[in-house]
Amino acid sequence: MSETLGRLADPLVALAVTALFLVALRVFDTFRLVSTGRLGSALLVGYGVGVISLVLDERMTGGSTLLALWVFPVVIEVLKAVFPAYLVRNHRVGFLVDAAILGFATGLGTATVAILRGGPDGLAAGFSEGLGLALAHGASTAVYAVVAKGLWDRRRGGVAFLPGLIPAAIIALAWVHVPLPLFLKALAVGGGSLALLAVALRRSAASLREWLGKRFDVELELHEMIHEGVHPESRLGVYFDDVRGQFPPLIAADMLCYLQVHVELALKAKGMLLMQQQGVPRDPDPETGSLLAELTELETRIGHAGVSALSPLIHVSTRDLWQLHMLEER
Repeated sequence: MSETLGRLADPLVALAVTALFLVALRVFDTFRLVSTGRLGSALLVGYGVGVISLVLDERMTGGSTLLALWVFPVVIEVLKAVFPAYLVRNHRVGFLVDAAILGFATGLGTATVAILRGGPDGLAAGFSEGLGLALAHGASTAVYAVVAKGLWDRRRGGVAFLPGLIPAAIIALAWVHVPLPLFLKALAVGGGSLALLAVALRRSAASLREWLGKRFDVELELHEMIHEGVHPESRLGVYFDDVRGQFPPLIAADMLCYLQVHVELALKAKGMLLMQQQGVPRDPDPETGSLLAELTELETRIGHAGVSALSPLIHVSTRDLWQLHMLEER
């Protein structure tokens, strides 16, 4: 019994150190972009990938050194990339920093299974190997998620999810093949991860503040215009005069309602982000759920053509869609 506990001590300490790395990322995320539920989902998906990798390892490699050392690590990276790609594709990730955090968490979940499983002799990994595996798995998936998010924001399409696999595969293969002591490899991977994530944090903080400032001013102006009444001479009035000529009266009225609800939700989301940054406690807003339901119903009524016609006013970007999903979750 004591011998078994001794074998588990080193890998558990390694996992604890890596988990602290993840906690540090959450601390530096001053806007609290990643919810606890989403973080837990990433870890659970990572565990699932780890279990799948155990099955694939037995059935795929079949004792082949080539498959085990060169192909199998790349296959695992592809499997780990599926969840971050899904989050980016469905607008559940707003900035590079939350992409990095969720990618790292997914990789950490996969590493947990690999570390506790151990090598061919069934022994759990030691401290250096466990720490290195956790950091390598976490860093490779974090890099993939950051690259995928950056490319998706520039041009949407499936091609955005492919280039990130290259650095992820390089990290995975480097961990297997670079002839360095395990502890030095762990330090190298950890240092590289810190450098990457520091850049992601800095860029995310700057882009988030810029986005908040620009969009908040525009949305506040629209909110004031709508609530004061749409004057025919105003920018909004001139635009809706043109809209009335293209859509039936009832659809045009629904479009104005859609714009009003969308702007109110956008302002709520930005206010929530600012409160989270300042550490101000925030109670759930019961009105948010009904507004989201109303927005969905209005979107169905005005159709894709109506939403497209409003795009010059509401400017629906990946981050604008993300903020609505954030409100749904919280």
